Amino acid sequence: MRTVVNPGDVFVVESPTYLAALQTLELAEATVMSVSSDSDGMVVDELAELLKTQRIKGVYVVPTFGNPSGLTLSAARREQLVRLAAEHNFLIIEDDPYGELRFTEERNATLYQLAQQLLGHTDNVIYTSTFSKILAPGLRLGWAILPPLLLQKVAIIKQAADLHASALSQSIVECYLGLGRLPAQIDTIRRAYQQKGELLAGLVRSELGDVIDFDMPKGGMFLWARFRQPFNATEWLNATLANGVVFVPGEYFFANRPDRATFRLSFATASEQEMQEAVARLRRSL
Repeated sequence: MRTVVNPGDVFVVESPTYLAALQTLELAEATVMSVSSDSDGMVVDELAELLKTQRIKGVYVVPTFGNPSGLTLSAARREQLVRLAAEHNFLIIEDDPYGELRFTEERNATLYQLAQQLLGHTDNVIYTSTFSKILAPGLRLGWAILPPLLLQKVAIIKQAADLHASALSQSIVECYLGLGRLPAQIDTIRRAYQQKGELLAGLVRSELGDVIDFDMPKGGMFLWARFRQPFNATEWLNATLANGVVFVPGEYFFANRPDRATFRLSFATASEQEMQEAVARLRRSL
């Protein structure tokens, strides 16, 4: 963001979107605009309408098992987004930390791959991912695939920010990848997260299904829920904290017009027993 955003540049996000991305855009002094999302991810038709009257610098999106929604951008919308980027000459920052954590064999092409296939180039797509979700949370090591024009500029700014990513973490990952164990590791965590996700969804449906709606996660780490009636989840958090359970209120994932009736639960680290107790406490907190 520090490389590509000048103060006032317009970046478009989906609602809801990743909280840290909103914070990063704010620090870069971007003007953030949002379009809605549904069960097929970002509503790209809304972006197309916006582009008729608004010039933008870029779009930030988590297209696969998004944080916080858990939703996946459909194949048709992925193609539409890539073509719009080329037509209107804006950047797509494709954040893909969860793409490998799918619970089915269904797999969409990344926006980066689609750009190669449809346009023959990736000049409008920055692809990012991380080892922290597929190898070990403590390995805060990510990577980016950048258009050549941006590569050196990003490297210089990163060098100024932190000199370089941890040499120890890089060496650990390099050695691990050389062992050829990553595919089996991914299969293991896919099964584990699928079991956890299905368990949490079942518990939430049983304990809270009379008052909330949610889409069943097909991958990733999160369950995104919404109260059917007007409700302030941030205020509710005070009650749940008193009962020793925490979640993330949904309003913080919106660039504007926050939906305070939403909240995000994570099933990544809790055990079966902890999830059972947590959801029971959520119910009592109502």
